[in-house]
Amino acid sequence: MCIRDSPRFEAGDYNFQIRARKHDSDWSEPVKLSFTSLPAWWASWWFRTLLIFGAGLITFLIIRFFTRRKYERQLAIIQKEQALLEERNRISADMHDDLGSELTKIVILSRIARTKLGLERSKEQPIIDIDNAATDIVKKMNEIIWALNPTNDSLESLVSYLQKYVNDYFEVRDLYGRVEMPENVPNLKVKAAFRRNVFLIVKECLHNIHKHSKADRVDMIIRISDELEISIVENGVGFDMEKTRRFGNGLINMKKRANDINGDVDQTSSIGNGSSLKMKIPITKNHAFVLDNN
Repeated sequence: MCIRDSPRFEAGDYNFQIRARKHDSDWSEPVKLSFTSLPAWWASWWFRTLLIFGAGLITFLIIRFFTRRKYERQLAIIQKEQALLEERNRISADMHDDLGSELTKIVILSRIARTKLGLERSKEQPIIDIDNAATDIVKKMNEIIWALNPTNDSLESLVSYLQKYVNDYFEVRDLYGRVEMPENVPNLKVKAAFRRNVFLIVKECLHNIHKHSKADRVDMIIRISDELEISIVENGVGFDMEKTRRFGNGLINMKKRANDINGDVDQTSSIGNGSSLKMKIPITKNHAFVLDNN
């Protein structure tokens, strides 16, 4: 067999025995031949090791690249939120220090003018209107400052503010009732949009009660579990829910505000039986607006 006609051997060690003879003689004694067939370079152990190392290095670099990009995006978000918090803090401080003091000055000056001028009731009405308008603006501005101030971004702050607001509202509007608070409030941070929308829903509900219901008693119950649940019940004249669904914007606005923070609002009423409003906002599964304070 010629060498060029020999089969292609796999890598490994081989032993051959070779005999030869002439055409007119017997076979010779066998001659042993040993050799090693080396693998192709692409099948060698060192190339495979290098290939594994290279693949591992490329994988590491790809993971590092995407991890770094993710970290940079998260850092940018944190920096943006921090800048936003600082801006909110600055705006709330400026409103409190500058606008608040000027509006309070208007209220005080209008009351001094009423006292010193000694005008008749009919003639002092413009001054009374200025006093009332400035007082209302101060109240609304305080609500805005509370919503803007990042130090109030907690569930506990929201619940406490609602309790104070409702009790003050009862006192000013000659209503009576109770505010039932939860025994324990989770230590959770809530975003400004969460606080603002919950507060405005409660405010809208109380405004509708005062304007339309002719109620003299209003009760609010706040419960906290996996959800923030707020119930407001009043003993007024009630209303037709069908007409409210068709023509009333109050409930539509409240539902929209609740939907904006992944919650819902449901209202029930009938003629002569008052009304009740129940708001449910998820907490444990509302990561867009609720964060663990720890």
